[in-house]
Amino acid sequence: LPNDFLMDMMELNEALMDAKMEDDTDAIDRIRQTIAQNEQDLYAHIASIVEADQEPMAEETLLPVKDYYYKKKYLKRILAGLN
Repeated sequence: LPNDFLMDMMELNEALMDAKMEDDTDAIDRIRQTIAQNEQDLYAHIASIVEADQEPMAEETLLPVKDYYYKKKYLKRILAGLN
């Protein structure tokens, strides 16, 4: 995963830990909203690939989908930590 994404996730995790320690439900809700927005932004980058009715696709065409998958998985793990 790209370093900028990992740095953003590290900051998000730190904010989550702080919010949990302080039992700050507003901050937790903001983190949920941030994650939801990140998911939408990530999908927007690959929507045209996923929705394309083209088979077979070249491997380099699918690389952004792979990147999306790993980023989405990371975000889901953070969401699981909210519960």
